[in-house]
This record gives sequence, structure tokens and C-alpha cells, in this order.
Amino acid sequence: MSKNFFENLTADERAELAKLVKPLRQAGGLTKKVVYDEAGISRQTLDNIENGITVPQADVLKRVLEVVGHEVDEPEFGP
Repeated sequence: MSKNFFENLTADERAELAKLVKPLRQAGGLTKKVVYDEAGISRQTLDNIENGITVPQADVLKRVLEVVGHEVDEPEFGP
């Protein structure tokens, strides 16, 4: 996942990806504490993401998705 890919996501696209955080965290058996500690965010920020209260910034979303083990496929462009 490249940094540029996440920076180019719209707020709607980030919101859709953020919806994956809670189910992926739960499926992976991760506690909220593990996720927010490893992602370097606050507990409140993670709660807000999981509850759809806020749309995370690109860098925050990238870190959280990495912690919960989600790979985002970047579009491939031909020559």
C-alpha cells in the first residue's frame, strides 16, 4: 500500500474502507488497545472510526488497516 494511494482517496472512499476496521479487528482477535497502540492513535479516535463518527485521515487509515491486517489493492496501470 503506497502512501500516495491513500492520499488520493476521497472522503467517501476512506469512509468505506473504515467500515472494515471493526469486523477485521474482531475477526483477527485483536483488542482495541492493541490496534490503537500499534497504530499510534488514541482510543477515542479508534472508537470514532469503528462507529462511523469520523472519516479518518489517509495516514491514520493506512496505519489502522495495516494493524488489522487488511491489504488494499492499488489499481494497476498499464504502459
